[in-house]
Amino acid sequence: MSQAIYSTQSIRDAELRWAENRDGSTYPLMERAGRAAWQMLHRYWPETECILICCGRGNNGGDGYELGRLAMENGVKVYLVANGGEPRKESDAVKARERFLKSSGKEYSLQEVDISKVDLIVDAVLGTGVVGAVRETALKAIDYINQAEVPVFSLDVPSGLNSDSGIAEGACVKADLTLSFIGLKTGLTTGDASRYIGELRNADLAMDWIGNPTAYLIDPKNLSTPQRSASDHKGSQGQTFILAGNREMGGAALMAADAATRMGLGLIRLATHQSHTTAALIRTPEVMVSELNPEELFLEVLDGKEKSSLVFGPGIGADPWARKLFHVVLEYLQRRKVNAVLDADALNMLAETPNHYSHWVLTPHPGEAARLLGCSIADINSDRLESARAIQKKYGGICVLKGAGTIVCDGQCSYINSSGNGGMAKPGMGDLLAGMAGALLARLEDPLAAVKLAVWMHGKAGDEAAAQQGQEALRATDLISCLPNVWSELSSN
Repeated sequence: MSQAIYSTQSIRDAELRWAENRDGSTYPLMERAGRAAWQMLHRYWPETECILICCGRGNNGGDGYELGRLAMENGVKVYLVANGGEPRKESDAVKARERFLKSSGKEYSLQEVDISKVDLIVDAVLGTGVVGAVRETALKAIDYINQAEVPVFSLDVPSGLNSDSGIAEGACVKADLTLSFIGLKTGLTTGDASRYIGELRNADLAMDWIGNPTAYLIDPKNLSTPQRSASDHKGSQGQTFILAGNREMGGAALMAADAATRMGLGLIRLATHQSHTTAALIRTPEVMVSELNPEELFLEVLDGKEKSSLVFGPGIGADPWARKLFHVVLEYLQRRKVNAVLDADALNMLAETPNHYSHWVLTPHPGEAARLLGCSIADINSDRLESARAIQKKYGGICVLKGAGTIVCDGQCSYINSSGNGGMAKPGMGDLLAGMAGALLARLEDPLAAVKLAVWMHGKAGDEAAAQQGQEALRATDLISCLPNVWSELSSN
């Protein structure tokens, strides 16, 4: 079972339900959080002799007080800074502070801390309480934490990161390790999160039930992969037809086709502008290449083929030639119900001429998503999950909202990808994904399984390539040679 992801409100509701069945207090959960944090600290930094804990006034600060008490009991020197003063009276942190002080704990100001003696900083300033940019008091603590050349351990959420959207509107703690409590929050898996969370772990605190997840992480151990036997032939492994590459945009077509060749298909057809056909044949001789002409588009080659798919959009442009092609493809899909991937310029044309179709996969980046929904990019990023759901509801099929923490939504459930890295913010990455997704749609019976597999493999190939080339020098085409290793990793799971 893939790991579930929850909204911040569902976690809070679960805590209250848990408390109602006991004495009404959630403090025991804070105790458990403190123990889980101590165990994680000892596991990752076993030689630690001195820590600095920055505590806010809410329950996240209470988790810090609990950790501080346990650290002292285990012989660790603790500098605890009460950022903003004493805990709020209504919070469980009041009791945590009392126990910390009774255990000979002491509160310090940042000026009193000898940072040269500190082995680790624990961030317990804001947790899930961030809405918008952080205030001045918290800002000082966050700047101090980020400027200290000391490892950072964030409790629940790095301070400054919105736990639902994953957006950091201002300063945010850059953690080496983040320990989420009860359940993974959505904001730890998408948006800006990868920039701040470091390694991500979760402690469920022995909560038996939380509620309905907002999404699930794509887990490579649970991915469906195509099966191949000795008796298979080309016809049994599916075919895809890629329509891509207007004049001067042949690279998109070539990359989509090249990535598709690594997906184990029996047959790949590429129709592209006549100026690119020679280059396509040279680069990918495995692909059947023809001139792309809206007047003579041989889409009937897919008719009657159960294992077939269509990819349309990479580098297709938006001139009259491309627009005529768009309407030909749209009419064909509505008539034949072929599985299809629409990417890039095809999405922009779809935004201008909205249609609903159950068998396509739409792969927008935030800019294209904003055009599909008639809103701003900021609106898309403020709630990426809801944006993906809205696109799927409006247009049908499966929406793949690309970006850090790519979201796959089929209208029934949403999945968030954990593979990939910032070095993949380069030209051509989406073209590769379109080709991979189209190929796997032709090989797997379940479209959702095919899309999840393509998204994860795409990100994993990016990780493999970044390990070899570095993120800055990474090119989209570097991913293609890494795909065989990704297949090997999947087969070993």
